[in-house]
Amino acid sequence: MLAVRLCQSFACAPLSSSHMTGGHVRVVGPPFATGEVSSEVSFHDKQHQQRQRRRQGIPSDPSLSRAGILEGDEQVMAIRKNNSGRGNFLRDHVGFIPNPVSKRSQTLHSRITGAQRYISVCPFCAVGCSQQVFVRDGRVIDIEGNPESPVSAGHLCPKGASTYQLVNNPNRPTKVLYRAPRSDHWEERPLDWAMDRIAGLVKRDRDADFQMTNEQGVRINHWGTVGSIGGATLDNEENYLILKLFRNLGIVHITNQARI
Repeated sequence: MLAVRLCQSFACAPLSSSHMTGGHVRVVGPPFATGEVSSEVSFHDKQHQQRQRRRQGIPSDPSLSRAGILEGDEQVMAIRKNNSGRGNFLRDHVGFIPNPVSKRSQTLHSRITGAQRYISVCPFCAVGCSQQVFVRDGRVIDIEGNPESPVSAGHLCPKGASTYQLVNNPNRPTKVLYRAPRSDHWEERPLDWAMDRIAGLVKRDRDADFQMTNEQGVRINHWGTVGSIGGATLDNEENYLILKLFRNLGIVHITNQARI
């Protein structure tokens, strides 16, 4: 009974000879909104009709040639494009009832509207899932998965999906803890001080321990008193830059946690 009522409500057209091609029955869908779907036949069925006409000695129909079929398909696509069609009908309706849109809903927009988009990498593991970082007025407002990534195709694990909380978090440390030699307590120092401290110690130790030549007088440019252990969360670009820097400094002992 429900199927009969639906058929009546859609004004289903009865089958005719135009819907019978090659022993196959084609049911034409109902007209939705103002865009009425034509009863076009598939490309292969039209070719089958052309072959039957040739066997029976009937002159060829230009509309059934390859050029005619393609031209007809273009006309059908133009009709569907100019009219609302099924897609717009389903989008603008809840079932068969028009979908009302309130004035407030018409003014709503995405939270990332007008934001600048930057491509980054998830900082957690070595998989290297790509992320989209949206910035507005110098502040990160959203971090999402990047659907263009061949690694993750826009997906993020629970830790990667929470990356936004690493950036905008009142509990995020903004200073470093420093304990001076032979001291019994920690001191808070700013990040700029820590970077200058590290650079100064690197320069001091390299000047003291750098070995330009070996015992045979061969130039080796080695700095053997410092080593490097890379992290698994580093991407390829970061590993390349770090390795290039350390090789230029003469560091010999270089490894990465990811290979372990």
